[in-house]
Amino acid sequence: MKRNEEIIILKKEHENEVNTEKQKFQGMEVTLKWLFKHNNPDLDNEALDAIMSNYVYPMRIV
Repeated sequence: MKRNEEIIILKKEHENEVNTEKQKFQGMEVTLKWLFKHNNPDLDNEALDAIMSNYVYPMRIV
């Protein structure tokens, strides 16, 4: 019984860590998009999406 409680606690801690990392990644993604747009004001959303999908998202850990 004690072991099951420990497993439940570890799973919850892991889930919290994963969610925290996802939030960090999303924040970095927003910042990166802003930087691309700031440095390339003529960049349209389609081109920005292409850049993100070709160079950023392949590195994404899901």
